[in-house]
Amino acid sequence: MKHMILAIAFLAFLPAGGAVAGSEFDNGMRAYRAKNYSEAAKWFREGADKADAASRVWLGVLYSHGRGLAKDTAKGLALTRQAADQNYTPALYSMGRHHLQGQPPQRDIQKASGFLTQAATQGHREAQHVLGLLYRAGAGVEKSYENAVMWFEKAALQRHPEAQNAMGDAYYFRLGVDRDYEKALGWYLKAGTNGNSSAQNSLGVIFAKGLGVTANHRVSLVWFEKAARLGHATAQGNVAELYARGKRGIPRDFEKAFLWNAVAVLTDKKKAA
Repeated sequence: MKHMILAIAFLAFLPAGGAVAGSEFDNGMRAYRAKNYSEAAKWFREGADKADAASRVWLGVLYSHGRGLAKDTAKGLALTRQAADQNYTPALYSMGRHHLQGQPPQRDIQKASGFLTQAATQGHREAQHVLGLLYRAGAGVEKSYENAVMWFEKAALQRHPEAQNAMGDAYYFRLGVDRDYEKALGWYLKAGTNGNSSAQNSLGVIFAKGLGVTANHRVSLVWFEKAARLGHATAQGNVAELYARGKRGIPRDFEKAFLWNAVAVLTDKKKAA
């Protein structure tokens, strides 16, 4: 299992529009995309004064990053909280992420799970994925593989690559569902095709071992190499091993084995640094 564990990492959040926004928000977004941040700030402020949630969030983004006005993370957070109090989905997710990061009292996983649950219930796929991670780890919520799978599946059905991979892991490792290699294969294929390197490495393992599918080392190598080129250290080592052993259908190539092994070692060192 250690070769296919999904690292819990949270992607940087930039809230998008989605609230019922007026012309102030539209004008602000045009200015923002043109990198005219002071003009964007003016329009977002006008929208925020009219209680438009999307304008409040984006004005908060400008304050948090110091774009178009003086940097003020406290004001940025306050504006995001106002939008969250309006039940605006991206703001709820952003507040959840805020409470997952930093040091106490900012870091409060229970508060984070509350905000994330609200956003996830409203269909926010990243919130659904993160909530699945929390349930799987038992962080801020009671540990439950069943609840983790429920949220992972919701995000996976919205083509979230990491959630698709998590569904593959659930069926492969029997986490909240019965072990089913064919279903694991199906989810890994979705995630791997969607560019998830962990899923690609898992596909290499499945085809190498013939789990739920006929063993095929050449297909295994294809998936290992896809993951290896994306910087997956375990996959890099797996490629090296296949070339070193010269598995069925794969000619032995010590030069390639040495090179991929060296790359794997360097990747591990970078991660440890």
